[in-house]
Order: sequence, then structure tokens, then C-alpha cells
Amino acid sequence: MWPFYLGTAGHAATTPLGKNTSFGLGFRINEKEDPKCLNGSAGSYNWLGYATTMFQIDPEKELIMIGLTQKFPTDHGFIEGFKRSVYQGILKK
Repeated sequence: MWPFYLGTAGHAATTPLGKNTSFGLGFRINEKEDPKCLNGSAGSYNWLGYATTMFQIDPEKELIMIGLTQKFPTDHGFIEGFKRSVYQGILKK
């Protein structure tokens, strides 16, 4: 995914996906960093799957996260804990 595509992708968003986020090219795009949400740096993008699967790409931190489980209904606590652990691990370095 090239940054110049992501820069304009959010302008076509019509679906509300939360504060400081938009939608473009099939991804949820983080427009502003909010440490409470764990959605990554501005310009990072992600998507959640049906059975507690997720991926997130944070170009600023050069980070790709992939979480795959088979748990239904979606366990948002697992996803948040996974992302929190990864970000805490890289911030300590």
C-alpha cells in the first residue's frame, strides 16, 4: 500500500468507524494517533475479521501485526491485549 493512496482514501468514507478513523481501499485508516485506542500512528491501517482475527500495519513504526484465532463471538479483549503487548514491547526498545 503506497502512502499517497492512503492520504486520499479516507475522503470517500461514508461509514463511521470510530473517532479519528476513516475507511478507504478496504481498510480502517487511523487519521490521528490516540494511545487509548491502540490503533497506531496516523496513517496506520487495519481490519478485524469474523472470528477474532485482525491485522494492523503501522508504516511510521515499521510494524505489521497479524492475530489469528478461531473464537466466536469476536473477543475484543484479546485483540486489545494483543495490540497493547506489541506496542508496549516496541516502545520499551
